[in-house]
Amino acid sequence: MYTFTTLLTTLFNLIITTLLNLVMTILLKLIMTMFLNLVITTLLNLIMTTLLSLIVTTLLNLVNLPKV
Repeated sequence: MYTFTTLLTTLFNLIITTLLNLVMTILLKLIMTMFLNLVITTLLNLIMTTLLSLIVTTLLNLVNLPKV
């Protein structure tokens, strides 16, 4: 009887640790993807604003060119 209960508790512990491991990996993947999305969007936003400001300044310079 004793070995049976130890076997049961060991099995139970194994199942719990496996489930916890699974949950933790899923959470970690979610956090990593959110972080990556944040970084990518921030970088894209920065690049787009820089490009926009460059285009606007170039256009303004073109408009303000002295007439020959």
